[in-house]
Amino acid sequence: MSGFHWRISALSAGGPFLDGWVLSIIGIVLIQAEPALGMSSFESALTGASALAGMFFGGLVGGYLCDVLGRKITYTVDLVALVVCSLLSALVTEPWHLIALRFVIGIAVGADYPIASSLLAEFVPRRRRGVLLASLVTAWFVGSCLSYVVGYLLSGFGANGWRWMLASAAVPALAIVLLRAGIPESPRWLLSNGKRGKAEAVLRRVFGPQAHIEDLDEPENPAKISTVLRHRSYVGRILFVIAFQSAQIIPLYAIYTYLPQMLSGLGFTDDGTGYVGGILSSAIVLVGAVFGMFFMDRSGRRPVLILPFIPMVGALVLLGLASEHNTTAVIIGFSVYSLFSGITGLLVWSYPGELFPTEARSTATGLITSATRIGAAAGTFLVPLAISGLGIDFAMLAGAAITAFGLLVSILWAPETKGRPLSETSAPGRTTRKATIRTNADTTASR
Repeated sequence: MSGFHWRISALSAGGPFLDGWVLSIIGIVLIQAEPALGMSSFESALTGASALAGMFFGGLVGGYLCDVLGRKITYTVDLVALVVCSLLSALVTEPWHLIALRFVIGIAVGADYPIASSLLAEFVPRRRRGVLLASLVTAWFVGSCLSYVVGYLLSGFGANGWRWMLASAAVPALAIVLLRAGIPESPRWLLSNGKRGKAEAVLRRVFGPQAHIEDLDEPENPAKISTVLRHRSYVGRILFVIAFQSAQIIPLYAIYTYLPQMLSGLGFTDDGTGYVGGILSSAIVLVGAVFGMFFMDRSGRRPVLILPFIPMVGALVLLGLASEHNTTAVIIGFSVYSLFSGITGLLVWSYPGELFPTEARSTATGLITSATRIGAAAGTFLVPLAISGLGIDFAMLAGAAITAFGLLVSILWAPETKGRPLSETSAPGRTTRKATIRTNADTTASR
């Protein structure tokens, strides 16, 4: 690991950081925006789900453009769009203005997902790849936690505090755009597009004169996305990642988007409870993610994915069965769910970066992002309607059922990629469920 590796790891985390920020802060925004804009329950539900719906298109378009145009161009344009739309959100006068701008923000965030994970996977050394890809999920919850802090501070700006909250995402987004300016194109992408000389130049610029193309340990002509989709093993991997990711993020996104409303439904009506609950939940998730990262390259991917699903199911069942004002049950339920969701969330980023070849990596990740976010959008849209119509207990038990499905899928199909080079983990064929121990040292460039 060099200084460059740490820098690209931090900047790749910008996408999930902003995702956590813009998706979490909307729950606080709606507290003030609903009466200010005269929003109905339906409009409020659309506002919460619109960014996730936008991520459906962002994942598809961003992933494809990233594989066609390269990593460098696309991961700049998407965040510029986020900056502009965040600033425009502060000026809305009608609910549909906000819904439309949140949709475009979702496109920008969704586009950054496949770009960031692909770029990181293609640069970092093999032995750190799993942990660094997994660390992207911690950035999501750092962004979520900070959004609650910022939301709490800006709520004191009076009736227009929600406008400042919406504009706040432009500040970190602009900083990330400027810092990303010096990151070079991925040498793996250059090599896969026949630009061997440029790939060699990037390697030597980043790693020194001793670096060579052979260090990449990857064929010069990896499969195109059409080949990937024709190959049963790749289609199976895409379906597996979509299934477990959906089970992990549908309840998670719904909870974090409407946490203040959920806490109110469980009997916590104090105005400050939503802010405190969001900050503490995000902090607990971070603890879980850091704990899980410690075992990522020790125990392997499968146990880190499978085992935490069990207490997550139990926590949501507890919340579903908890009676109103049962403070102890609510605290335990949210704490346990937050802690272990931070661990399973690590694989949301690790698996897509490891299971697909370079030329199709971003496109495949984009397909996965799109499929999972449309499910998350539907779940987020239904939450406020379910709470008002069927009650908070039904919403929590439905989340428990979805999470149990993720547990089953992971037990049956989760592959083990620990300690294996990208050329092996992304090759077609059946993926192993056993950990592979490698003793040879990594080269200076990622393998």
